[in-house]
Amino acid sequence: MAKSTILIKGEPGISGSTGTQGTNGVNSAANNTGQPGKNGTKGWLGGCDDCATNGTAGANAVSGGGPGGNAGSGFSPPSFTLTVYQLNVPTGQSLSILSQGGTGGTGGTGGVGGSGDSGGTAGSNYSKCISNGTCQPAQGGYGGNGANGGVGGNAGSGGNGGSITIYCPLEVQPLIMALSSGGAAGNPGAGGAGGNGGAGGANEVYPSGSQQTYAPAGLSGGQGGGGGAANPGMSGSVNFFTINKLQNGSKSNVPAN
Repeated sequence: MAKSTILIKGEPGISGSTGTQGTNGVNSAANNTGQPGKNGTKGWLGGCDDCATNGTAGANAVSGGGPGGNAGSGFSPPSFTLTVYQLNVPTGQSLSILSQGGTGGTGGTGGVGGSGDSGGTAGSNYSKCISNGTCQPAQGGYGGNGANGGVGGNAGSGGNGGSITIYCPLEVQPLIMALSSGGAAGNPGAGGAGGNGGAGGANEVYPSGSQQTYAPAGLSGGQGGGGGAANPGMSGSVNFFTINKLQNGSKSNVPAN
């Protein structure tokens, strides 16, 4: 491998920003979400006037996560021109000139989806009203559903390689290895995580002293999809122009492009 290398690199592309987080669901009395059930009532003669009511379902998430920002493309390096009349390198080695386009930026991660709120707690009955079959044990409300995560941002394309122009005598050309290559494409952004489902509300405990149980939790939102892929940069041009060797310290004319 050549010991002497001239490397001209393009700047990488800017990465995309992370998507905004979704809005969580919030229980409210106005929407009757996540509200506790009412307790049952017993009549003055010992009868069961009203059975306890169930808790209401928790509020669903308001919105999903926002999309991740798209990445910027990599930049091309500046053009490079070299004029050389004589080149002394060890046997079997060469002067390496490499022009490399910048790597594309990485797409932003999708935003996390909003989460659902918890279900309401069940009301309580008089135990006699359940044992005599008048009422059923009240149930807690289901948890609210979470929303989907946002889509990841698209990857940035790689930058094109820059142009390389070399003026040198014919016998110097084999001692120079010149290459201009495009930059690699960036990575797509990952999809955002889905929001969590809200917890289920507490069920009425019956019979007394038994273990507490809960209504089912809400469904979690789905993972957002990944961003789109991008293309690598294109190779740049490499041109050699032959000039005459210096004669007795005089300068040689360099031909125009």
